Amino acid sequence: MSHAHPHLMRTACALTLLAGALAAQATPIPGNPGGLTPPHLDPTKLYTLLGEQPRTAFQQEGLFGVSIAAIGDVSNPPDGVSDLAIAAPQQNGSSVNLGIVRVVSGVNGAEIYRVQGLTIGEAFGTAVAAAGDMNADGVPDFIVGAPRFTAAGSLKAGRVDAISGATGARIWTRDASLVFPGAATDKFFGSAVASLGDLTGDGRPEVVAGAPCQINSTQPGFAVILSGTGLVLQTVTGLQGGDHFGAAVAGILDRDADGFGDLVVGAVPEFNLDRKGYVRVLRSSNCTDIVPPLQGDQTRDSFGHAVMGMGDLDGDGLGDFAVGAPGTNPNTLGGTYAKLFKSGGQVHFMDGLSNFDEFGVSLARVGDIDQDGYEDLLVGATQNPQFLQLPGYFQLRSGRNGKRLLTVNGDPINDPLNWGDAFGISVAGLGDVDGDHHPDVAAGAYLDDDAGLNAGTVTVFSLR
Repeated sequence: MSHAHPHLMRTACALTLLAGALAAQATPIPGNPGGLTPPHLDPTKLYTLLGEQPRTAFQQEGLFGVSIAAIGDVSNPPDGVSDLAIAAPQQNGSSVNLGIVRVVSGVNGAEIYRVQGLTIGEAFGTAVAAAGDMNADGVPDFIVGAPRFTAAGSLKAGRVDAISGATGARIWTRDASLVFPGAATDKFFGSAVASLGDLTGDGRPEVVAGAPCQINSTQPGFAVILSGTGLVLQTVTGLQGGDHFGAAVAGILDRDADGFGDLVVGAVPEFNLDRKGYVRVLRSSNCTDIVPPLQGDQTRDSFGHAVMGMGDLDGDGLGDFAVGAPGTNPNTLGGTYAKLFKSGGQVHFMDGLSNFDEFGVSLARVGDIDQDGYEDLLVGATQNPQFLQLPGYFQLRSGRNGKRLLTVNGDPINDPLNWGDAFGISVAGLGDVDGDHHPDVAAGAYLDDDAGLNAGTVTVFSLR
């Protein structure tokens, strides 16, 4: 799954917490292969990747690590280890501020290739997700959103690209002018992307992309299912104007027992509307609701900002999922939590370390790390970097009951503006990348300044 990311919109138009990361839904990731003794959950840094300093004075913030996806093994020759796609949506490419996605080896972070955006300022890489094999070449591919792309003269319309994992070439592109003919302006199509698996039987995975629309918009927001060849199959609309429906999207296992995977879509309403966020659980066959929309606990808590399919946690054969709510209601100071929803009706509440942590800003599935028979998950918390001046963290949470298993903090901040690094803005489960039979994970800190102002970093950890 993935979601749109806050700093991209904060620096450009202050689009509060409509942001996103990552879709491990396409391929389940083993937590601790081989049935070995459970790890002691003592995280060790394997390597840290730095964003790049700007090549001109006109672009200061690459935001490397704002979204991450474990995309499968695209190395040549294959090494059996999942590789990573890491986005820097404001980084310079062959021109200023094109946006870059770097594909790196999961083993050591060495760059395999990079893909750049097509036009200046399109925010290429705001969302990135694993997709599976979309061009039948035997190598997994991935999808990237560019929600600020100008399409056929329509500003901030957006675009989704399918990228070859083997070469980095574009398999297809689909922009909002083809999805919303004559009405593409301010759609922000591609703010969130995720794979849905093969729904049509052609051997190619379908994808879903969010179009949550511009801040202060009267539009409700949209989610669009695209075929494995980029054709529009279905479009579903949010419930009310200003909902920002499509802020987050994820594929889940079959929830309605029709033999096909389904999807969840988050909506984070305009802050000034004082409405609760919500998540819709939708049939992939016709995009109707499987259950009534699920609402957040309070208004303005950004419930639905992040969503993630979690496989089948309660053994009933139906898909389960997690939802993040990283906002804080200024009147009640409530919010900043995540919930784990099981199809059997169980709901596990998970909260962060404080009311302003932005806990739930990112989610990722990581396999059964504590070997209790339940797949576990990562939850990111950026700790409100503009105001708290804290580095951010992520937590490992039990898929059985939501219990906190581990907290990993970001490095001490080093920022001339005294902002935090927003460590935890993105998280991903990687499987075993270092060959020690223990699961490994990645986390982004897109405001880290080690390589320049807000150049960003991504760190890969072994959970030994």
